[in-house]
Amino acid sequence: MLSQIQNNTSIQVASFYKVTKNAILSHFSRNADELIENIHYFYDYEQTKGGRQRVIKWTLEGVYKLLFDKIKRLKERIKMAEEKENIIKKTCKELGLTYKQLGELIGFGEEAISKAARTENISTQMQKSLDLYLENIDLKEKLKVLDTLSDIIKQLSK
Repeated sequence: MLSQIQNNTSIQVASFYKVTKNAILSHFSRNADELIENIHYFYDYEQTKGGRQRVIKWTLEGVYKLLFDKIKRLKERIKMAEEKENIIKKTCKELGLTYKQLGELIGFGEEAISKAARTENISTQMQKSLDLYLENIDLKEKLKVLDTLSDIIKQLSK
């Protein structure tokens, strides 16, 4: 049942995601208008060394929402890769890379990447290299999601 409460704290969800607790909390802040209390998450209190602390606990439905939001962002990244216009600039910005770093990742020099970023057309070879690199990132992210879902299923079966 989707609405089943898993009682997973942000730390546990972050470990499923293989990201930091801060990344989960940041996602929570950015998407607070889409997340519904007592459906996607609820507040609870836990005893810590510093006393009782209020924590966010995620329902199974909330964990699914977090995962599907991540998949949605991946699809947007793929769509961006399909656009020809300023694909180099968009990719570097999206991935937080310099032209030199992107060039090293896809097998081109910084000058070639810089030149491609200034024009609307890039060589077929560079486009294919970039497409393969982005597809590789996408597949790794999908694998993480599958690993996460596998972990959740294991948790449910305990």
